[in-house]
Amino acid sequence: MDPMIGVAGGLNDYSRVIVLAGERYEDALRRLEKRKEMQRLAILEREARERRYAAEDRQADVASIAAAFGAQRFLDVPACSVAILALPMPTVGETAERGCALCGELFKEGDLLRMMPCSHSFHQICTFRRLRVNGTCPCCHFAMPAAEE
Repeated sequence: MDPMIGVAGGLNDYSRVIVLAGERYEDALRRLEKRKEMQRLAILEREARERRYAAEDRQADVASIAAAFGAQRFLDVPACSVAILALPMPTVGETAERGCALCGELFKEGDLLRMMPCSHSFHQICTFRRLRVNGTCPCCHFAMPAAEE
């Protein structure tokens, strides 16, 4: 019999355990599964890190291109306060959306909403917070009138 592979036990056919180089077969399988799982986790972590680096690179590229063309003022330009306050206030049933793309919550009856000229609707507070910093629609990038400096 090969010394690396043998049969341990001897009570009956059901109680025999295959031994591989002194290690139980079940233990070897568990060890291999654990190694595979660790390899999968390492791959997922590496892919997530690569996606994060790629996103950071794209953001840096946009900022450097904008700066090169003197377009820095077009990045995060707030909307005009008068234009923000003039946005219509639809009811939940009058909107095409079922939820706010800014906060991710579903609209509920009685929520205060604002509809942008592009017809995208958001919670009023979310709309105000967004447009005071960046005067574009987060869904389609429609530009609101810019605030006077």
